[in-house]
Amino acid sequence: MSIWLWDEEQERDIKSELIKIGLKEAEQNIAMVADLETISPPINMPVSFTIQEASSSGKIKKFGETLANLFGTSEEGIHVQAFYNQISNLDLWNSEDMKLFLGFYEGEVVTVGSLICSKDSIGIYDIATKEEMRGRGFGSTMFNFLLQEAQKFKNTYCVLQASHDGINIYKKSGFQAIGKMTVLENRHLIE
Repeated sequence: MSIWLWDEEQERDIKSELIKIGLKEAEQNIAMVADLETISPPINMPVSFTIQEASSSGKIKKFGETLANLFGTSEEGIHVQAFYNQISNLDLWNSEDMKLFLGFYEGEVVTVGSLICSKDSIGIYDIATKEEMRGRGFGSTMFNFLLQEAQKFKNTYCVLQASHDGINIYKKSGFQAIGKMTVLENRHLIE
């Protein structure tokens, strides 16, 4: 189980109570937002690279496999893959509120990303590029593609959570930091 805390004023009290019951801090990220009406993401598609929506059971499983690769052979990686395998046949993937995308290079999935829509915003999640394919622009192209897709859904706000390493990449694209997020989890209690 993971819990994300956003409100810095209330976070101290809630965080201390969650730590008392055994949760541990797993990570800290930066909450970011961009106004989709004010940004113009460029798409410079690398040669032999295409992006497709995950619209079949097989593609959803490939999405999960690529995302799970981020976690190696850890329990988390195993559970991420199992999750996508289990839900790959559900009809929720035809929803306008959630879209999964795969980036193919020479026919192989090398990067993934997702969009989740809510009433007031659209979020970018799960951008992952296979380690051996990093540094070729696939992840950046996927990110800019997701921004363009987000603009098609709604002209509203786009949100994401950034690691400290990634914050400057998102700032260059027009995102602003709006707060800190702390993630607490109980993984150590079940491994």
